[in-house]
Amino acid sequence: MRSVARGYRDLSLHNESESAGSVLVAADVDVTMDLSIGDLPTPVTTVLATTLREGITNVLRHSKAERCDISVRQADGKVWLDIVNDGVQTNGAPSDGGSGIKNLSTRIAALHGHLVAGIEPDGRYGLHAWAPIESV
Repeated sequence: MRSVARGYRDLSLHNESESAGSVLVAADVDVTMDLSIGDLPTPVTTVLATTLREGITNVLRHSKAERCDISVRQADGKVWLDIVNDGVQTNGAPSDGGSGIKNLSTRIAALHGHLVAGIEPDGRYGLHAWAPIESV
């Protein structure tokens, strides 16, 4: 697992969250963000920051979102990242997000966590990841 995290430079989840909010606002997307986390191990924060960055890139590239809700919270020894937007495109694109989502799933799995992404029952698109905080 450590070798997976070392393959990417250490990223700050707080910095990536600020950047994500700024980029979405600049793209005229209404953003709500809730970061309810304390200190996390570097491999966990790096993988979640990467997941957030890639998730927001997907929102901007593959949707016509007007609203995006981002939540990062921790409880019971786990940390959750949720990105949900209303810009679902139904032009035949795969709802599983393609290879980028699969790559993120692999990174989260290396932390003994799990990632799911797809169209939600309310028609919005959601990316949901969780990992144990003490996974390394």
